[in-house]
Amino acid sequence: MGGVIGSVSRVTNRLGRIGSHCQGRAVSFASEDEASRFALQLLRRRASAPKRIGVAHREVSF
Repeated sequence: MGGVIGSVSRVTNRLGRIGSHCQGRAVSFASEDEASRFALQLLRRRASAPKRIGVAHREVSF
């Protein structure tokens, strides 16, 4: 999901169908704690997908 560059933490989020050109967003944070909170917030939102859109999200790593 993200990585650490120097003293800045970055979270990268990509949306789209597997195998297609995806939309993405990278957000930088001053601390790893802020980045972790943001990532957990994204994962909680993805966990509610079946209620919102009827299909569960799957985490994919490249």
